[in-house]
Amino acid sequence: MLAVIVNRVDNQKNKHMKRFIFLALIAIFCCETRKEEKSSDINKLADEYVDLLFKFDPQWGTFYGIDNADNVSLSDISIEGLKKRHEAEDLLLQKVLTVVPSSLSSDNRSTYEILKEVLESSKATRVCQSHLWTIHQMDAFYIWFKYIAETQPIGDSISRQNAIKRWKKIPKYIQSDIANNKQGLESGYALPKIVIEQVINQLDQLLADPIDKNVFFIIATRDEDADFKKEIGQIVINEIMPVIKVYKEFLQHDYLN
Repeated sequence: MLAVIVNRVDNQKNKHMKRFIFLALIAIFCCETRKEEKSSDINKLADEYVDLLFKFDPQWGTFYGIDNADNVSLSDISIEGLKKRHEAEDLLLQKVLTVVPSSLSSDNRSTYEILKEVLESSKATRVCQSHLWTIHQMDAFYIWFKYIAETQPIGDSISRQNAIKRWKKIPKYIQSDIANNKQGLESGYALPKIVIEQVINQLDQLLADPIDKNVFFIIATRDEDADFKKEIGQIVINEIMPVIKVYKEFLQHDYLN
């Protein structure tokens, strides 16, 4: 069964989905083996990895509906934020490598192998500098944000306030993505022209859509509170869309030239 799931992971095109299918695999193994070996160090390290993922990508805790999810924060994709993530992953990998596989049960050894592979793969692929060439018509931030908008808790005053706080952080997230891609362009990392042209077309559509069709306004359509709808609408129009326009102009005037 594990081999089948891992093959499906390998066939996934979406890097975010791949990461969290691995997360689900680890969680499944932890749940199964904890019944037999509650004090196993590898289970604790697997738990630490899951906590690490939701710490650095809190919006995915919202998407997967985990208990006590952070429904306010967003990933820090700045260079400094990525540095902190890498340091945390490296520290965890060091801990994993101190575990002696032969001392583990068969199930716990599987957990060990998955966790070790994920952390080593993450470290090995850093050479690709993927944060410097992120914009893609199949996996751009405005595409996966749709799924966050559809799962963000709403319906009560606390949830609405959490959503508003998170939505007000979206412009900074987009600005960080622009900065990363600018640095990538200056460093010689760039996606093909045809990809960027498709992204520009998508951004043009996003800028042209009426507010009730805007992907960032989806969350407001899920709640009946008029004040909430109004505030989300103002954030989208006055804070998010101006940064989207800057992103489009950067791609059109700088990236393609």
